[in-house]
Amino acid sequence: ELPVVDLAGLDPARCEETLRTLGRDEARRPFDLQRGPLLRGLLARLGREDHALLLHLHHVVSDGWSMGVLRRELSALYEAFADGRPSPLPELPIQYADFAVWQRRWLSGEALERQLAFWRRQLGGAPPVLDLPFDRPRPAVETFRGGIAEFSLPDALVRRLRALGRSLGTTLSMTALAGFDLLLARSARREDVVVGSAVANRNRREIEDLIGFFVNVLVLRTDLSGDPPFAELAARVREMSLAAYAHQDLPFEKLVEELQLPRDLAHHPLCQVMVGFQNFPRHEARVRGLTITVLEGEIAETGTAKADLTLFLAEDGDGLRGWTEYNADLFEAPTVLRLQRHLVTLLEAAAGAPDRPIGTLSMLTPEERHQIVREWSAPSPEPALEPLLPARIAARVQEAPDAPALVSAEGALSYADLHRRAGRLARRLREAGVEPEVRVGICLDRPEAMVEAVLGVLFSGGAWVPLDPAYPAARLGFMLEDAGCDLLVTTEDLLARLPAEILPAVLVWEEAGGEGEVPPLPALLP
Repeated sequence: ELPVVDLAGLDPARCEETLRTLGRDEARRPFDLQRGPLLRGLLARLGREDHALLLHLHHVVSDGWSMGVLRRELSALYEAFADGRPSPLPELPIQYADFAVWQRRWLSGEALERQLAFWRRQLGGAPPVLDLPFDRPRPAVETFRGGIAEFSLPDALVRRLRALGRSLGTTLSMTALAGFDLLLARSARREDVVVGSAVANRNRREIEDLIGFFVNVLVLRTDLSGDPPFAELAARVREMSLAAYAHQDLPFEKLVEELQLPRDLAHHPLCQVMVGFQNFPRHEARVRGLTITVLEGEIAETGTAKADLTLFLAEDGDGLRGWTEYNADLFEAPTVLRLQRHLVTLLEAAAGAPDRPIGTLSMLTPEERHQIVREWSAPSPEPALEPLLPARIAARVQEAPDAPALVSAEGALSYADLHRRAGRLARRLREAGVEPEVRVGICLDRPEAMVEAVLGVLFSGGAWVPLDPAYPAARLGFMLEDAGCDLLVTTEDLLARLPAEILPAVLVWEEAGGEGEVPPLPALLP
């Protein structure tokens, strides 16, 4: 019995939203594979002559091709039953079980070895994992939690891609795959890209009208080395795709089993990124006064993802609409939307200049380029320069000349006196040749004298090197030589302890007397 939900009393916006919610909830409701049914339906009444039929089939009994068969047979049954006639559908010559038995028998012996030999050559040395710039680390066990993001390719771009394909001898799907491979290569920073592609696998007339799961996953490996022009990359994709299609009969599960690949619960084997190109008919059908159309936005948001990333492209009139199913444990939605924008931008660049090397094709949108070049890379304002210590001491002298600047057991020294004493030493140092970048060693045993000497060296523009008089003479000699000191400020007593052969020019502390103002401070900064 088909459940019916009446939404006719709702306003159009609320009705559409409720219908979407019903579809999403039904898509997320699990099937019982033991008891069935594996086909569920729900009829929503939207108006007096407007209804929506929501059909949900488990993937184990259906695929994309099957949905076209199902719509076609439903239309035929509706027309017949409306006229009071019996089912016009002929008896099926074979069932899905017959196909399964045939496939097992065919995939043995020489046929199996031919298929395996090709795939061993094709996938030899392929990278086991395609690690994209995820937003979060990959969990140890895949949860299949997912999301969906939709986008579209402009009609003008699709027309240019079709024209490019005609000139290169590639289909629209091959040209789009070349662009997607380039996006993945840029994002993962590698030249060897492996993706999976679902193919209908309906290569016998007897199974074209069957509803069932016939889809197989083809592993498509693209070589992007050498920075080829996009036209050459598209040619590589064409040759690789045709070879893969010619060997599509080997089931993916059998391939993984025969290659004896190491299994990891964190990701799929062989390919973690998928691509699907759908060209199933979406046109209206008229049956006994009934107009049947596919619901817009019918993409089922199941909340799951079968791979890290799956790109779907479907023909929509003259354009292409797309959607990306993504692993929500790895990606945030904004990241997926950015990847979609980059794909469109890359395809625009490739369609406009197919002879340019792929490394020169930009994937940044104008807004992103402006953000990176203008906003993020704009020169930072020059930081305000803080006054140097000599200028700060001079300013303090002007503000409070008599305030204590240095306090010791021998008494206090005001800012004015400290400034004057340091200035006297600075003048002597300048006369001795001290200027910016000249290093002056200071070896004094009185802390008050040490402070005066440090300020004197700074006032002169030089750089001071502290020397502890308690150190051995050899150590002090090494420090003077290693620091490159041109002058030593010390006392007569301390000078007598130092061997003459290690000494630079010496300015004896007691000889630093005499009156004098602080010399003009040299320009220390450009």
